[in-house]
Amino acid sequence: AATATLSRAASTRYALEASYLEIYNEKCIDLLNQGKDNPNLRIREHPSKGPYVVDLTSVPIKSVKDVTRLMNIGSKTRTTACTNKNAT
Repeated sequence: AATATLSRAASTRYALEASYLEIYNEKCIDLLNQGKDNPNLRIREHPSKGPYVVDLTSVPIKSVKDVTRLMNIGSKTRTTACTNKNAT
């Protein structure tokens, strides 16, 4: 496995957050929104920050374990459907 080294000043701090969304049948769905209404989210564009999703859940990340846990949660929420291609 490859590793990367970051050089930084001792006073530098990082904050990581993760979101997980699915776009399916022209609907944007928050995959980390458990148990709450999951309306069709709206994609917007901020003039200086770029595109973003309104009201998309964002979770602080401190480890790879956190990422794996969120991926598992989101994967269970994903939309799955049978298609003619998959039916055989």
